[in-house]
Amino acid sequence: MDLEHSDLAAIERQREWQRRLTQNRCLYCGHLGHFIAECPIRTARSVVSALLPVLNTKKPLTIVVSLTVSDLCLPARVLLDSGSAGNFISGALCRQLRLQLTATQKVYQVYAVTGRPLQTVRHLAGPLHLQVGALHSEELHLLVLENATADIVLGRPWLELHDPILSWKTGEVLKWVEHCFGACFPNLPAPVSPQVHHLPIQATTVESPPEARPRIFQPATPTSRMSSAPGKPPSYHHIGHGTVPLTLSPVNQCPRDEFTPSPFPRRKPWKNTSRKP
Repeated sequence: MDLEHSDLAAIERQREWQRRLTQNRCLYCGHLGHFIAECPIRTARSVVSALLPVLNTKKPLTIVVSLTVSDLCLPARVLLDSGSAGNFISGALCRQLRLQLTATQKVYQVYAVTGRPLQTVRHLAGPLHLQVGALHSEELHLLVLENATADIVLGRPWLELHDPILSWKTGEVLKWVEHCFGACFPNLPAPVSPQVHHLPIQATTVESPPEARPRIFQPATPTSRMSSAPGKPPSYHHIGHGTVPLTLSPVNQCPRDEFTPSPFPRRKPWKNTSRKP
């Protein structure tokens, strides 16, 4: 019986814990309006000292823009936050610029990253002329967020619209999306993708002017290759471009005296006359 009673008590404690957690109640006393870290009836506990490594503090990604309202232009620091569900402007900056506010159709609840509710947003400021860099400019409406640490917070809706490529080291915008050249760069023409022009491929011939050649260098004709004169051996003329005429005669009709005489006396063929026993 004692075991069953302890099991039921554990189940009840778990249910009560879930109820307080879902209803944003204090996990210690169960009341609304505060959390367990700020519970007034909770006794303070001794803190055990520990040596923790010091983390390098990094500044958030911010850029400096020019904000123009009526005839007043001043620089403002903008926080680029991809985790923010909207675009906001601080209430202090709205009062400084004396911006005209309009009530929103819905009341928005702003939550921290831990899920803790921060405040509600009920007003909208704008239109405001916002210029980023030397060329990019636009008009937009911003939700008024009281007690904001940054002048302007540009969240995921603005990042999805302009899709900028940022330098995480310097915080500069390196490239904008293509539709910004028509909407946010009014003085610049929209970029046009280059058209590929196909050039026709044609062939040409270079002809040399006719040359005056001597008759002896003229191309041979079939009738001039063989001599049909009676009493003379046939001669064959092979004439090509840039060559000299050549006359060939049959070997059996070529006289021996036409050869160039040798300076050495003609000897008879060697004959072996030795006799071996």
